[in-house]
Amino acid sequence: MLYTPLLAGSAVGTLESRDIVYPTRPLSRKRNFTFHQGAAIKLDSKNKIVYARPHNEEIFSDKSNRTIADSSSVNTTPNSSEGIAMQIPYDYLIVGIGAEPATFGIPGVRENVFFLKEAIDGYRIRTKLHDLFEAASLPLRIDANRSILEQQQEYE
Repeated sequence: MLYTPLLAGSAVGTLESRDIVYPTRPLSRKRNFTFHQGAAIKLDSKNKIVYARPHNEEIFSDKSNRTIADSSSVNTTPNSSEGIAMQIPYDYLIVGIGAEPATFGIPGVRENVFFLKEAIDGYRIRTKLHDLFEAASLPLRIDANRSILEQQQEYE
């Protein structure tokens, strides 16, 4: 589980990504529950089954029938319209609806901005900042900046 208010700290380096993420496995073992992250497709409340796509669907890229290793009661089956569907039986169900970053249809947003929603987003921003600082400190760049500053001083 991710504590999102601290994402900005991980992006600028005051925190590491591991400091803002809490693993659910130790808690689930201690409290005897199973945590599944995915996108819900359908809820069968009569039979107490949730149909969902896995969060990391690419691990099932061969689209074959599989049984998830951590719970023999969770099966995945191919579903051409929705991707892989997990059938998850439940006794008690907690649904967190989540969110997706919005671009509001503005062209170029997805290609030219950094979203800050997941732990990996903080890492991407931090890596890009490091890359830019390294590029700015290259001798060629320093000479180019010095030349620009000298030209500006001539006009003043």
